[in-house]
Amino acid sequence: ELLTEELNEYVLWAENYPTESGYRFQAADRMFRLGRYDEAIPVFQQVRMDPKYKFDAAIALGRSFYQAGYIDEAIDTLHGVIEEYQLKGDDKSKSMNYWYARALEQKGDLQAALKSYSQTAQMDFNYRDVQARIKKIRSAGK
Repeated sequence: ELLTEELNEYVLWAENYPTESGYRFQAADRMFRLGRYDEAIPVFQQVRMDPKYKFDAAIALGRSFYQAGYIDEAIDTLHGVIEEYQLKGDDKSKSMNYWYARALEQKGDLQAALKSYSQTAQMDFNYRDVQARIKKIRSAGK
């Protein structure tokens, strides 16, 4: 209920301040958190054109594609943002690699998923469930 109210407020603010991408980003975030992925996707696509939100919106866009079942689109989006992003080891890069691996795993490309999970583990061994996912893929390959 709170998320819905916040979404309504951000949508209203975005309509009244169309050049402020932050409101659209927050609205799309609420759509995502409410499970309204198909609505969030076009908003994240718009927001990622703003350099201030480019990477956050691209990660969220990839996750939205993933959650909505558009696995190939999630893979392409996340791979593209990984290629563009300069920093390695910060929270954004870990998130990009993790969700890229999740999408690859969902598609069945286990070797590429394992490589991306491994890169995430090398940045932060305790990140989410990356250890368990690496072990699961490696044990399935034996």
